[in-house]
Amino acid sequence: MRDPIGNLVKGVTVGFTADDVSGGSLFPPAAVTDSNGIASTVFTSNTVTSEDAIVITATEETSGLAAEANITVADRALFISLGTGNEISSPTTDSYEKQFSIFVTDANSNPVPNVELTVSGTPVKYTELLDPNAEPGDANYQVRRPAFYKGYWEAFPSADAFEYWIAIYTASCANEDIDDDAILDEGEDLNGDGNLTPGNIVAIQGDVTTDENGQALVALRYPKSFGAWATVNVVASTPVAGSENRTSQFYTLGVSAVDAAVESSPPNSNPFGSGDSCENTL
Repeated sequence: MRDPIGNLVKGVTVGFTADDVSGGSLFPPAAVTDSNGIASTVFTSNTVTSEDAIVITATEETSGLAAEANITVADRALFISLGTGNEISSPTTDSYEKQFSIFVTDANSNPVPNVELTVSGTPVKYTELLDPNAEPGDANYQVRRPAFYKGYWEAFPSADAFEYWIAIYTASCANEDIDDDAILDEGEDLNGDGNLTPGNIVAIQGDVTTDENGQALVALRYPKSFGAWATVNVVASTPVAGSENRTSQFYTLGVSAVDAAVESSPPNSNPFGSGDSCENTL
């Protein structure tokens, strides 16, 4: 509070009111200005609101002078972590399933239950860089992160002393969907197969809710034929306000240890080809 010439005013009673859609409360409803001309109150809300939905009015009781402030009530900031283990299951003879765990905590690391999460697993975008922090002269400067790979399987450590199959990459290729619109536009079909390669090749639960431990489990499923040959970006997000309300992890589709150990045949045949160029299907 200031007087007409800008001096701080002490000892003046200011009343507070709230035009409130959240069912909240103000305490105290009135306060006396201190030596800095400041009177304060605390608003407690029962729910989150839309932007600027609450109007707090401060009125000097003697003169009736008033000022307003719009506020938004957001939920507490949440932190999301995403990870997976080293196991891959095979629910059918021609598909794999990879389980991911999502944990949601508050600023004090307490688990937060009943948080609704949206989860997706899409091919690496054309605009994703292998190293976003690389500078001119670095080997990975402006190198796009591969969305799929060409290559073949090779016996390890050798055909005569077989232990398991390993994937040998001959070409690392960017997503052909340059503008990320899922529509095959002119100039995008680099390998000439008539499709956007690699396309959406995984299925994942779109919506999950955290349990009492702040944890949610999601299953990523994909055809065995794509194992080892494509990378997706698994993203978990929530609309709750906060700087950490989204997290993601790149995951190169794996194959099961059981399939990789079958000496008579490799786990699959690369659907993208085994040549050294991304401009054909060889």
